[in-house]
Amino acid sequence: MKKLWLIVVLILVGLFALTTTLGPRRPFRPAQRLMREKAQLSQQLFTAVVRHDFSLVSTQAQKLAVLTQSASWPSLMATNAALAELGEQLPQRAEALSRAAGTSDSEAVQKSFLALTRNCVQCHRHLQSPKPAP
Repeated sequence: MKKLWLIVVLILVGLFALTTTLGPRRPFRPAQRLMREKAQLSQQLFTAVVRHDFSLVSTQAQKLAVLTQSASWPSLMATNAALAELGEQLPQRAEALSRAAGTSDSEAVQKSFLALTRNCVQCHRHLQSPKPAP
């Protein structure tokens, strides 16, 4: 009797696992994929800044600047003028952070990182603000 219950439970767990792994998944839009990648880079960048790992700060900042060269980036930023300006500033701020990391000046890295973060926050504020009715 115990073996029967164990087999039933294992079958149910297996079926649940199959339905969750093989079920339909909503595909990511290119902009979503881009933002997820940017979020991962930003998290790694934050960790590097906190640890004073200037080499990693420089590498991650450069990757962030390259990410803005993606084909999805201009279409994401083209929704309004404020976003376009903030979108143009992001690679500049990322490159400034990379240069600051190259000097190993902790204060300069912190200031550059804060400017980059402020840029991201302002951009996301515009992206999340309600759209005016036509």
